[in-house]
Amino acid sequence: MNKVSLDHFAALRSISSLQVSADGHVLCFAVHQPDLENNRNRSDLWLYDREGGTRRLTTSGSDRHPRWLSDSELVFLSNRDQSAEADQKEKNIPKTIFYQINSHGGEAQKLMEIPLEVSKFEPLSDGRWLIEFTYHPEWHHLTEEKDILEKMEQASSVQVIDEIPFWQNGSGFTNKTRTALGLYDPVKNASEMLTDQLSNVEDWVYDAERHRIVLIQSQFKNKQVIYNSLAICDLTDRSVKDISHRDDFYYEICSVAPDGTLLFYGSDTSRYGLNENGSFYSLDPADGSVKRLTETFDGSFGNAVGTDIKLGSKGNSRPLYFGDQWLFVTTIGSEAPLVALAQDGSVSRVASESSASACYEFAIVDGQIAVVALLDQQPQEIYALKACDAVGPLGFDPLTALNHVVAQEHFISVPEEIRVTSKDGTELTGWLMKPYGFDPLRRYTGILNIHGGPKTVYGPFYYHEMQHWASEGFAVMFMNPRGSDGRGNDFADLRGKYGSVDYEDLMCFVDAVVEQHTWIDNDRLGVTGGSYGGFMTNWIIGHTHRFKAAASQRSISNWISKFGTTDIGYFFVTDQISADPWSDFELLWDQSPLKYADKVKTPTLFIHSDEDYRCWTAEVYQMFTALKYHGVQSRLCLFHGENHELSRSGKPKNRVRRLKEITDWMRTYL
Repeated sequence: MNKVSLDHFAALRSISSLQVSADGHVLCFAVHQPDLENNRNRSDLWLYDREGGTRRLTTSGSDRHPRWLSDSELVFLSNRDQSAEADQKEKNIPKTIFYQINSHGGEAQKLMEIPLEVSKFEPLSDGRWLIEFTYHPEWHHLTEEKDILEKMEQASSVQVIDEIPFWQNGSGFTNKTRTALGLYDPVKNASEMLTDQLSNVEDWVYDAERHRIVLIQSQFKNKQVIYNSLAICDLTDRSVKDISHRDDFYYEICSVAPDGTLLFYGSDTSRYGLNENGSFYSLDPADGSVKRLTETFDGSFGNAVGTDIKLGSKGNSRPLYFGDQWLFVTTIGSEAPLVALAQDGSVSRVASESSASACYEFAIVDGQIAVVALLDQQPQEIYALKACDAVGPLGFDPLTALNHVVAQEHFISVPEEIRVTSKDGTELTGWLMKPYGFDPLRRYTGILNIHGGPKTVYGPFYYHEMQHWASEGFAVMFMNPRGSDGRGNDFADLRGKYGSVDYEDLMCFVDAVVEQHTWIDNDRLGVTGGSYGGFMTNWIIGHTHRFKAAASQRSISNWISKFGTTDIGYFFVTDQISADPWSDFELLWDQSPLKYADKVKTPTLFIHSDEDYRCWTAEVYQMFTALKYHGVQSRLCLFHGENHELSRSGKPKNRVRRLKEITDWMRTYL
């Protein structure tokens, strides 16, 4: 049995963008895979149907976002023209190229080229295209390449900033740019904006039967606020009508029922702030009447389960009406099951609980539910949900086997669930992974891994970095402390409590693990984590010396500097720490790991990216400098051209280097 190597993640494929043909029989989807040789992430289109099974449709490595035009014709976005892509990157000119291909085979043909950064699109029956694109006020009205280049050259010399947020992780400076909706006419080669210059579109769905768009958008000048609005754009007269049922509400997702009523999920954030789980509501656009559908449901929308082998879209598919109920994904405990919202407001699992599941996207193919999911330690595949018995929940039946062989050839450490009780009586769940070639008579080093968020979860699913550490002889511990998702609003509410109950939960868990498993050497423990996990790593080393090595990744060290330098700082810090620098400076400083840096003795590795605008480089520079100033052995690895997503979707060679740095650091000091 092979060990899980540093670059094993590059052999695994992930799936996104499920699209069903017009006749409902064929499924098209994007398959993503890291390409170490060319140091990029590939994306190709594949097909599935009952008669032909699974087959690859394209091979360029840059094909994405497929849409069906008919039962056999597909349109997709691609940068397969290498010379055009190189020219576009060099000049940084906004451009999106569309290709068309027949699902029965043949070469893809270039369909059209739009001088905009298109991120999503829908073909309309009249030959026009509904497009979501990035709106740049400085050059959106320009059509000549030389004029665009002149404007962009000016912007590269002087960056004008007059609003917050002014930059965004993964997107760079975004001052005055918006995500907009428009119509593109290929005959006239012209685009028309449907939303205004100050509106930022956050979600939308095209209602073809009624020739309208249902959209969630926020409109702001100077400062973006948390609340947004629900609106309908009538494509007949281009009018946009606000249909929000209240002003102080955060709409997260919207869908359209067959009878034209709208389903939306959201919250007023009044009780639990930004991380508050919402409710589902129905809204009748005809009279504006609103009905709350879920009175007792205390769950989040979408999949919050962490993994480092998922490329492509995040997979938070919008609710889908099937039969007489709505299907959607939620996070429950340490899983993300597909559930059904019934007419009476009850929510129940669709699939059986025989396997732990983390579901992503789903669609209806040949009358049955097809879902992209992680099951236990199996990497992503597409499954059909089929009846196990005459009555009762459905079971997972694999439709694809994209990762089956690779997964079977390698040693997989199956996480052992460990339940502990915190000091205040709260039940906590975590896992322990035994090392490769485990011998109960040996003593092993251990690594505590802390998830980000904090409102995400770990579960008993495949995680490359942790499997690699297990293959390298480490015992790996991970758990879901207070602040995590999956257990309702009260459990996830960490406002004003960072570094308190969550710290106690983590230490309680480590105590229980090493007490129950005496083969783990309590004197040779390491700790690591990213984002919130990086904050906790910084916090832990300033409050205990029990860990002999630490690796702090994309971390937070100072809530005061994070407030004013990051893309979410000005509202996230205020909400989560319950203060800003003027209302309670001392509280922000008291909850900042930097305050306790003079107490640190633990050798610490810092991993950060120079384009991380979620936790900007100021955070790592301060903590690294403080440790060096106080004589602590420390090292900083700054990855150029990467952002907050380095460990999940960064360039493959950088992902290998990052994991090697952490593994070597732990091996050296443990």
